[in-house]
Amino acid sequence: MRFNVPKIEGRKPLVSPKRLPLDFAKMIAYRRANRVAASTYTTASINHMQNIQRAVDAENQFNERHRLEDRMRLGGLPAHVTRPVLESMLTKPMAPPPKKP
Repeated sequence: MRFNVPKIEGRKPLVSPKRLPLDFAKMIAYRRANRVAASTYTTASINHMQNIQRAVDAENQFNERHRLEDRMRLGGLPAHVTRPVLESMLTKPMAPPPKKP
């Protein structure tokens, strides 16, 4: 559709741009699809790496907790460390439980 545009001295008349060829539209759609696919792949890859990191962190926390719990058991510490603790626990009377208000 062309509009009647008045001519202005010293200027070329306005011409509507030609329609882009179908190949150009296909190329734009192809590039957009590639960008979307690359973005989706990157997001999936990052999520996968984060899931692996979470699993490794959980495993490390479990191992560390197990190691510390093993050290806190009476048999896990050397006797010269546990003996004074046990003797003090056995000789001192236990404090009475706190009274409820």
